[in-house]
Amino acid sequence: MLIRNQTSPRLLQEIHNFDPRWGPSRLFEEDHQETDWCSHVYATNTDRSIIPEPNSRPKPGVTWRVAATCQKCRSHVDLILSYDQDCTNACPSEDHPFHHLIYTGGSLAEPGDEGGEGIYQFKCSAQTCQADLTLQFQRPVLNFKDVTHFIFPYEIQARLREARKMHGDDKVPSRNAAESLRVFRLSVEDALRGSGRSIPAGNATFMSVFGSTSGDLLERLEFSFDPTRDRNGAWTPPTPAPHPTEGAGDPTRSTLEDVRDEIHVLITGRPSHEKERMKAEPFEVRYAQLDFARVLGIPLSLLAGSAKENILPTLAPFAQPIPRFYRDLGIVSNFPMRHVSWAHDQQFQADYANGDLYTHALREVARETGNEELQIEVATRESLAPNTDASDDETISIEEAYRIIGIDPDHIKFLQDAHILTTYHSFSGPANEQEQNMRSQALKVIGKQRKSEAILTAAAKDTHVPMTYEQALSFLDAQSTTQDEFIMSLVTIKLAENASLEDQAREAVQAIAEYRNSDMLRTELAGTAAVRQMDKERAHRLLGIDIGDVLDSQHLITQYEMNSTDQPSRSAELREALEVVAQSRNNEELTNYIRYLPPTTQQSVDLPIQEPRGLNNIGNTCYLASLLQYINTIQPVRELVRNIDEYAQQLEAGIAMTKKVDDSAVSKAQVRRALNFARELDKLFVTMASTRSSVVTPEIALARLTLDNAVDEQVRRRSTIGSDRRPTLTKKESGPLTTITETAIDFTESPTNTAADDKTMDDVPLVDLTSSGTKEEVVLNGVPPETASNEAAQTNGHQPPSNPVAPSQQPPPVPPRPQGNAQGQTGETAEKQQVERWAQQQDVREVVANILVQLRWAIKGDAVTEKGEQVDKISKLFYGHDQVVTVKPTGEERKSNPFLEVIAYLSHSCDIYSLLDGAFDASVIEAADGLSQYREIDQLPPILHISIERGDFSRTKCEEPLRLPEHIFMDRYMASPEMLEKRRQAWQLKASLLEVMDRKMALTQTEVGLEIPQALNSTTEYLQHISENANDLGLDPGLIDAQLLEGMGKSAEVSRRELEEIDISVSRFQQQLDDIFAGDRQLPYRLHAVFMHRSGQARIDGGHWFIYIYDTQNTLWRRYNDETITKIADPKPFLDPIKERAREEGTSSFVVYVREDVADQLVQTVYRQPGPEMQEVRDAEGQQETGLSSVKISNWDEDTAAWKDPSNWTTAK
Repeated sequence: MLIRNQTSPRLLQEIHNFDPRWGPSRLFEEDHQETDWCSHVYATNTDRSIIPEPNSRPKPGVTWRVAATCQKCRSHVDLILSYDQDCTNACPSEDHPFHHLIYTGGSLAEPGDEGGEGIYQFKCSAQTCQADLTLQFQRPVLNFKDVTHFIFPYEIQARLREARKMHGDDKVPSRNAAESLRVFRLSVEDALRGSGRSIPAGNATFMSVFGSTSGDLLERLEFSFDPTRDRNGAWTPPTPAPHPTEGAGDPTRSTLEDVRDEIHVLITGRPSHEKERMKAEPFEVRYAQLDFARVLGIPLSLLAGSAKENILPTLAPFAQPIPRFYRDLGIVSNFPMRHVSWAHDQQFQADYANGDLYTHALREVARETGNEELQIEVATRESLAPNTDASDDETISIEEAYRIIGIDPDHIKFLQDAHILTTYHSFSGPANEQEQNMRSQALKVIGKQRKSEAILTAAAKDTHVPMTYEQALSFLDAQSTTQDEFIMSLVTIKLAENASLEDQAREAVQAIAEYRNSDMLRTELAGTAAVRQMDKERAHRLLGIDIGDVLDSQHLITQYEMNSTDQPSRSAELREALEVVAQSRNNEELTNYIRYLPPTTQQSVDLPIQEPRGLNNIGNTCYLASLLQYINTIQPVRELVRNIDEYAQQLEAGIAMTKKVDDSAVSKAQVRRALNFARELDKLFVTMASTRSSVVTPEIALARLTLDNAVDEQVRRRSTIGSDRRPTLTKKESGPLTTITETAIDFTESPTNTAADDKTMDDVPLVDLTSSGTKEEVVLNGVPPETASNEAAQTNGHQPPSNPVAPSQQPPPVPPRPQGNAQGQTGETAEKQQVERWAQQQDVREVVANILVQLRWAIKGDAVTEKGEQVDKISKLFYGHDQVVTVKPTGEERKSNPFLEVIAYLSHSCDIYSLLDGAFDASVIEAADGLSQYREIDQLPPILHISIERGDFSRTKCEEPLRLPEHIFMDRYMASPEMLEKRRQAWQLKASLLEVMDRKMALTQTEVGLEIPQALNSTTEYLQHISENANDLGLDPGLIDAQLLEGMGKSAEVSRRELEEIDISVSRFQQQLDDIFAGDRQLPYRLHAVFMHRSGQARIDGGHWFIYIYDTQNTLWRRYNDETITKIADPKPFLDPIKERAREEGTSSFVVYVREDVADQLVQTVYRQPGPEMQEVRDAEGQQETGLSSVKISNWDEDTAAWKDPSNWTTAK
């Protein structure tokens, strides 16, 4: 601790350990080895420092100074050592090998104080020296807002757009964070040189680096704004005075120098690819430890070897915490043994009242080190000490007693008995009985001094005293007004600081729960979640980041803030996740951010009766809420679920199932499971329609049934996308429609999956699917799955194949979930975490398929195809048929397939037609010479799903914008000779367009980031400048050939004209492509829903999902973001997005179009059916029953098992 007497080596350790960002409130803590404190690496500011020469001796009246900036946290320290005229023999000397520094006072800054400066003053105790030492600590000048201004990508892009809007794109080059910081540093250095040159506020560089929001920062640095100068005003830098040879100097210059050094730290911390683009001179760093040592007269033998040179130091005295008795003597662990007795004597003489404490410390150092000479000296001193009959506890001073139980005596005037007892009982257990006895004696001394019966009783019994409510609050640093949910965050912080306090934290929560009668805290205790730190893998998952990703603090904070905005009901859980991430990454800046966050609260919102209700996120499953909201708007599906018993598949005992869905046999167990799913879905829909609450929480059971079965689908899907079987196309990326029976380049029939016998499957009960066991470990009634499948095949009269076929995709039954686990989790907690894991393993497309397939399992069919496939209400709504046409030298080969969605791969900015073209256009098949393939549609579904694949093989997300028109026409993709001829014309035009675009790319995308004409012009201007100033530069005037300059200028003009011609050709080709299909508008589809995915890391893993849904009845868009539903006035941000806003606003990843002529009958976005108690409210509000009430579709023809002619569709209320 700084505020104690100590030797100069010990003070040097404290300088590196003390973090001024936290203020003096933490100075009273013993051994503050906390993850949020910075272990400083100081670098010297040579402009402001006065460093003695090596081996020089101070003269009377001299002042030395070291000004330094930490290269990690950007904090500043000034060490000033002054000798007055009475100094006759300065330390170090023969009698005083080190300065012994007496703390004399200072002004201590708290974390919220303006300026954040802390001053600590000492005086050397040697009478022949009496040097005065002042430590001035300063928090970083650039605050959190200032730093984000220069390094946050969104801030940089916003300023770049503002500058380009005024000056034009070609006048304002793009800048990364390192380049912006460099320009800032140059401006500060210019001010330090006293140039006085003003900076026009409308200057392109100023606008792209500082922008219109930097006025507060510039004013703090004493730049002044003159609105009369230049057209947009100008900023004039300050003119600081030079540093004097002694004294404090100009504070403005000191501030500017500190800012300059902070900018260097920020630039150093930027990624290497940013710094490579930054053309800047190297910034020399002079590490300060050697300078500190010279000023303080500390021999280099106490420093690590690397610290003796100007390289990043490893500080020997500061490598790890040292025992308390070293600190009591004011020394460090490698203090010379021959001087330990001297240190003891200095401490004893300066603080005689605590002499016993220092004698005890000397004895402990002798015992710890085993130094024979020191042990002999200690024994000699004890033998000469007077003998007393005082009891053991009376030999302990009151100050020493407080120290023994872990309290600094300087802080005792603020403490009450409750805090003392809490500290005593929460102290980490002693290593042996002797130390335990000493602690008990110390507590007894304190009890006597305070005349406290409670403390004396505790000392006498030495037994644990249960925490009171007040003690529990004090232990957690909480207040009586602290909310229950914030209590959990305080527990997390306490355990992050010291994991051994878990039992005390649990007791504290228990005491608070009992006093407040809090069911929430009791529930947390029952599951042991309140006092056990959240698993760091789950914490990263909740924030949507990968545990292995290297991210800076700003990125992590952005992820947290986006998730907190999207999921306000989970704010406490997200905050806890951020705390765990900060601790696991040892991130000081993040921990600082967390400490100043306000307590989390949740406000209820009363919605009008007719508005839709939000869905709480029950885990890391935000896309599940979006998906359920979408399904609820499809009127026939909702009607089917509401009347599931009417449509349910009948199960008859003893009769085998013959049902096939998606080319796979369906077992009775699957039907039972699917019926459970449909009934759970019905419960949710009823609640969403009738509740008065603004938010509905889905049941865990529904989430489990929705998510679990899609895992196998996802594995199959990744085996296609993530392997060599993914289509590779010529000159562009595209992808196939999802098919049920084959992949895009598989020309052989896949073996049909054979289900197990119904009798076998019926014997297996449908059990809870949250077991932690893997499916490979499942045994059916003691028989492995493979054996069971073969036996089932024999039962059906078939022999098992001699060559095993691919295993069935049908998931085997899973054994029941155990009733607990080793971690003490409740069943609900374990089930919720299992749901979260499933949610992480798949996406919206897979779960849409799972929902629709399960509904098909649950309902009876209306017809059967020639292949035995069930035809039902779901398949007629969502399934289409397409043909895969393979063009061979011998002719065409066609294969028809059902599809549930169109999968299209996005690799560049485009509109929906270009995206769909990638899925349907002709493409060359890799590794198949002479073969190509295209697709065309035989039958479109009324509801068309389009999955936008934005991920590559590394799971990196493509954030290019996709333009979504509210209406599209699907005629061009239909199977007909006339349409095929048009498509072939379009393919030829696209091939020509692709060649032109390749040439444009060659002219515009260069390593220097400039188009070829710009690069040539810039080079020509640069060489011209050299030629004109050759004499001043000391170069040969004839070095630059004039013909070379002329030739480069002509080449730039030729390239510029070629680019203009290319742009004209591109426009012409685009117009011709549009003209080909201009008249084909017979199959219009209306955009109904857009699933959005947002990830701060540009990854398809994790992130957050929400959805936009169009309300056909009220003709408006809404944004469904878990529990929050917002009406959208302007849909342009997601229909015609901007790439720079992708990480903030998300990207479209799954869209739904509905056939225009039947959209009003298929879609009912707002479905509210209030109960009796809500009807009274509705009547009181004067609301009228409208189409928002229950609607039953009467447009299904039961006789023909088909939809009626759309022209005859009606809506029955």
